[in-house]
This record gives sequence, C-alpha cells and structure tokens, in this order.
Amino acid sequence: MNGKLSGMFDQFLKERNTIIQPIVENEIGTPFFNEEASNETSDYLAKLLRIIFNHLKVTKEMFHRKHCDMGERLGWSSKLVDQDRNNLRRALLKAEITWYVFEKAITAVMEFKILDVSIVLQHPRTGKIFRLSLTGVHEDFPQE
Repeated sequence: MNGKLSGMFDQFLKERNTIIQPIVENEIGTPFFNEEASNETSDYLAKLLRIIFNHLKVTKEMFHRKHCDMGERLGWSSKLVDQDRNNLRRALLKAEITWYVFEKAITAVMEFKILDVSIVLQHPRTGKIFRLSLTGVHEDFPQE
C-alpha cells in the first residue's frame, strides 16, 4: 500500500502497538480493492475505507457473505439484499463516498463499531497542527 495516508495509518498503528488482524485468515478470493486503489482517489473517506479494507484483507467474496448476513439479520428478501449490495458496491467503487456509505460498509456490513472519529488539522495562519475527536481536543486547540 503506497501513499501518504496509508503511511500515516501504518505509523498510527505502530505508535500504539496495534496490529489489525485480517477478519479471516487466509481468505481465498479477489481483494475488494487492489493495493493501488487508495491512491486512485483524493477523497479522504474513500481513501480511508480502501486502506481499512486492504489492511483487513477484505475480499469481494467476504463482502458478499457479510452483506448477505446483514440482510438476513434485517429480515430482507433476497431481491432486496441483492439490490442493496449492488448499490453499495457501486457507491464504494466511486472516487468519492459519503459518510453514510462509509459507515454502512464498516458498521452494518463488516460489523465493526466506530468508537471514535478524529481529524488532524493545520491552522492556516500559525501552521500549528492539532487533533480533534469525538472524545475531545487532543492538542492545543487554537483560540481565535
């Protein structure tokens, strides 16, 4: 996986001694995104989703199974499951994705819980870098 964001994600995991294990070891199938996919978009959410899927080694076949499981949990008909999966897959492959699509893929289909969301910003005048998240401000937040 190349790219600045992928490197930042790897550094983030390394600093926290965190290892993301694939969802299923030795999953056979076609990767949902190839290694270069994260470099094919400048959209932050699309890039982040692709990095996460690559780190987790999500395959098209795994995504299909997990989406079927989601449809079954929700009591959907097989026709509705197929329509929703095709619509979601098309949305995920676009260069830009919405928060709704990102969250649906991560939480509803892949069954992860989003515990926190953070963003790192650089102040336009001072150049100071700070991080904000749902759990609070983690660096000196600039006061205007």
